[in-house]
Amino acid sequence: MRRLHTWGDLNPYLPLAERSAARASETLPFDVAVTEADDVAALYRPRDRFAHKGDFGHGLLAAGSRGKAGAAVLAARAALRSGLGLLTVATTPDNRVILQTAVPEAMVADGPLPQRPFADYAAVGVGPGFGLDEAAALRLDDLLQRAGTAARPVVLDADALTLLALYPILTKRLPVLAGCVCTPHYGELRRLVGPWRTAAERIRKQQAFSDRYGTVVVGKGAYTLITVPTTLATAGVTPTAWLNTTGNAGMATAGSGDVLTGLILGLLTQGYTPAQTAKAGVYLHGLAGDRAAAGIGEAPLVAGDLVAALPAAFKAWAAKTL
Repeated sequence: MRRLHTWGDLNPYLPLAERSAARASETLPFDVAVTEADDVAALYRPRDRFAHKGDFGHGLLAAGSRGKAGAAVLAARAALRSGLGLLTVATTPDNRVILQTAVPEAMVADGPLPQRPFADYAAVGVGPGFGLDEAAALRLDDLLQRAGTAARPVVLDADALTLLALYPILTKRLPVLAGCVCTPHYGELRRLVGPWRTAAERIRKQQAFSDRYGTVVVGKGAYTLITVPTTLATAGVTPTAWLNTTGNAGMATAGSGDVLTGLILGLLTQGYTPAQTAKAGVYLHGLAGDRAAAGIGEAPLVAGDLVAALPAAFKAWAAKTL
């Protein structure tokens, strides 16, 4: 962990429009650190020789709607590559054959939400290709309520985040969850917290959302910013804001976020905390992107290449050679 103390320290991690060159020597008004390889390596949990699939959890992924099966496929493949034991994908009926063909390792639920109790799942992921109509909003409300009742952690991305912005009443479900990770890109973040003009305003607004709803927020972009609820950080010891250093511009491509959703779901399912999951998941996602770009370049990179590079990233994590 490397703490940043001044605007001069922070500026290299900000878009040009948000840098504060004139204030370079000023102390930062918030506690922020850079995630380093050692921080992520320390989180790795080796597997017991006598473990079985039940030891690594059963994840539920609610994803995909008409014309958006690809988002569910990418997220499901990434979740399975993350090491979870079992995966069920809840999707619309027209995507069943696609999912069972493209991801044979996963089970497919009967309908866009499963009938079985949520207590049967270790963690829940929702959002990729989920849909944005009123019916989708009702499904999301049902999902969050059932996850809260079962005390299961949830990762929300893509359409789920847009639905939170369109139907703010849904945010009342977040604080009662057993843990939550929201993964907005800048456009989704603006819809959730409002516009900003400076980096300080953006970071404060993201932190305020984390604190208000008790959720870890992953603000996706170059040097992805992760904010952790203040209640989960140890004052003076553990920062509430973390910047990620892996990844490249080739990852700015359709489906990249879906891969991250699946990866985070898989780590949550295995019992990593939301904060641990966000730091490790974002780092490994970026590392997979860097491995992929090293082989094919940035411009040709597509989301499927990230999934293909996840095994190498996980191998490096296990060997502590990140």
